[in-house]
Amino acid sequence: MERPQESREDWPVESFDISSARYVVLALVFLLLSAAGAGLASGYIVLRSGPFSPEPGQTMLYFFQVIGFILVALGGIGALVCGMFALSRGLKVSTGPAGVRDTRLTDAWIPWSAVEDFKVVNVENVIPQFAARGILLKIDPAFLHTLKLTRLAQFAQRTNAALGQQGLWIASQGLSGDFEKLVTAVQRGYARAKQARKH
Repeated sequence: MERPQESREDWPVESFDISSARYVVLALVFLLLSAAGAGLASGYIVLRSGPFSPEPGQTMLYFFQVIGFILVALGGIGALVCGMFALSRGLKVSTGPAGVRDTRLTDAWIPWSAVEDFKVVNVENVIPQFAARGILLKIDPAFLHTLKLTRLAQFAQRTNAALGQQGLWIASQGLSGDFEKLVTAVQRGYARAKQARKH
């Protein structure tokens, strides 16, 4: 594995800060989701197929309760994670000659030599209610094994693998800068490093 290149004047480091305010809003959305789940689990919220439909039976109520508990768990975890990010300082995504780094995933730089491939994924087509975009980095397994990932990154990695998407996920959520500029920066850095390896 080649060592990360030193900074050069013609290849400056570009950083994209994480917005605390956006994570506060996301945390509130997750809390609302959790509250809705609590309403379903407790039976306070009863879903019917129509205004004149009869009360749902025990089987249907049990199904609503299970869904409610799932929503409570997802909402609680999401609110906790977003709250932690909102209270954190100095979180950012950076690209440059040393590679790419998302401090939400790891404090270490991922050198371009370890990035085997990447793609921009739009989750909106899969789950319309939870539209999200991100950059999925396919990392050399040998290097990935040496990275000290955050718990969030480990969880996201397992989730992506279950969905057939292997790699590290750089989420667009919470970025204060333009996500398209981040995509361009990653594309430019990856292409430049790939061209340098050919020479």
